[in-house]
Amino acid sequence: MKACKLCRNAVLACALCTFALPATAAEYPGLEGDIVKELRFQDKSGENAVVLTEREKIREQEGSSLWSKDIRAYRYRLQGDAASQAWQIHDYVHDCETSVTAEFLQDEIAITDLDDNGQSEIWVPYLIRCAGDVSPSTMKIIMYEGQKKHALRGRNLLPSMRATPASRAKANTGRTRPFRRPSRKSANSAICFGNAP
Repeated sequence: MKACKLCRNAVLACALCTFALPATAAEYPGLEGDIVKELRFQDKSGENAVVLTEREKIREQEGSSLWSKDIRAYRYRLQGDAASQAWQIHDYVHDCETSVTAEFLQDEIAITDLDDNGQSEIWVPYLIRCAGDVSPSTMKIIMYEGQKKHALRGRNLLPSMRATPASRAKANTGRTRPFRRPSRKSANSAICFGNAP
């Protein structure tokens, strides 16, 4: 395991942030699906883990294939060899005849302490969609601080939908913007991003 560069010397929420090798479901009670990512960190509540899982199923009905995909994010509090679930995010697409999208934006998962209270904010962005065309996906960003949940829902932008500098100069109101991670420049904040080296 290696500590993320931003958190190596931090004293606050992300004092220890490690990217573990894939865990087994036996380590985490109540876990459903295949583990796709695990992130460990410490804050004032102690050692924690965020675990992302996926499960995909195909079933046949009247000669056509129906696709389903579930995604889940869990936060566990770790004490020695024991893990207790603090919360769970669950979303899904069920019985889709066309293309299914249900995926975490794994490189955008962020653990922060922007308000310097020692309690981590955990940011989990993901896409969800059942469609056979190139229309935008529903994008959700769920943020937990302790047991308090905040949610943003909207649509992601396709490359052809992005505004040009000229169009931004004409009208800069109501434009949907792609997800941006919390600022790394927040004063005295320990920030740990899922794709940090």
